[in-house]
Amino acid sequence: MKLKKRYIWNHPTKLILYPLFRRFAVYTKLSFDALAQAWDIVDRIDQEEIPGAIVELGCWNGGCGALMSYRTKQNGSNRSVWLFDSFEGLPELTEEDMEWAALIQQPVSKSSHSTLRPTGYFKASQEKVHEILDRMHVAEAVYIEKGWFQNTLPAVKDKIGPIAFMRLDGDIYESTKVPLEILFDQISKGGYIVIDDFHLRGCRQAIYEFFAEHNVWPLLINAPRDGRAYFRKS
Repeated sequence: MKLKKRYIWNHPTKLILYPLFRRFAVYTKLSFDALAQAWDIVDRIDQEEIPGAIVELGCWNGGCGALMSYRTKQNGSNRSVWLFDSFEGLPELTEEDMEWAALIQQPVSKSSHSTLRPTGYFKASQEKVHEILDRMHVAEAVYIEKGWFQNTLPAVKDKIGPIAFMRLDGDIYESTKVPLEILFDQISKGGYIVIDDFHLRGCRQAIYEFFAEHNVWPLLINAPRDGRAYFRKS
């Protein structure tokens, strides 16, 4: 009940959507505020006719991905939605993520960034993703890629084409920086990049390093309430 009251307070205009959002809730770790933000951004890219696909890096059990696909289908834009996840949980964290590793009691890798070992932490189910996509009748527009971003993104980046909206939800330094390195050039002008884990030091370091290394200095906006930080490509 408290969750419902907070959602209504934060999003009074979306009261009518509350029953719909609940259908996605068990398939995502995102708060309703973050889901509302994703919903709104899909509306914005459709209203502004920003070309390209929707890409989510770290989809867990597919709730947010299914919601975004559902909304773009409702809007008639019928964009392709690409969902990426290891489905093995986070890899071992590196020294950039030591603070969070200690908090969640996960191992810190002493090997190179190229050596990725699954921890099982935040492990997701590909079957659950298919379940919510089928339930919402959006499976035909969604592509699911299983594996580490370093391996899956180079293999399909050309198939993705332009990107209108990218959600970075890989939690850690490397899973934030790698997608930016590989996909940033494909993001359309005016496209949205949401950083789900900007509150984590490793994620922030990846963002700031990328900005500095590529001389990119966008307006970074911290969304109100429990939305996520985001910026637009100029």
